[in-house]
Amino acid sequence: MSDKKHLRKKLFINAEVQGAILHRTVLHWFFYLAAILLTTVIIASLKDPSKMAIRMVFQSFVYFSPAIIASIVLLPLIVYDMLRESNRVAGPIYRLEKEMTKLRKGQKVKELRFRDGDHWSDLAVTFSQMAAAHQENLEQIESLKKQLAEKEAPAV
Repeated sequence: MSDKKHLRKKLFINAEVQGAILHRTVLHWFFYLAAILLTTVIIASLKDPSKMAIRMVFQSFVYFSPAIIASIVLLPLIVYDMLRESNRVAGPIYRLEKEMTKLRKGQKVKELRFRDGDHWSDLAVTFSQMAAAHQENLEQIESLKKQLAEKEAPAV
């Protein structure tokens, strides 16, 4: 188990990605409820076709209300769980982006490691290898520049 210092402080770190996932989760939940209600209405109308449609919808809604209430109670838990899971995707990408920015600015980057349970662990290894190779190349360039400067320097 990871200790508290390795837990993320923010659960919602990427509005674009996590917002889209949460939006889709709630949308799927809504369509699930609508499909169940529609199925209930269809079954009720097949059992007694003489009833009016509006009465069947109301009757189905009343019959289905415990399930609706249960799903409304569960929705915040589902949203929270999706937020946590999406954080395991968005968090590593956020950290990768920060390290890439450092690398672009010429700053030294440490080996990138993601938290236990995060996705994209292979990406962290690949980035760390690329960053190390990049740092080696920069050091070689600096060394070659010094050697060139020493050769071009006039002898005194």
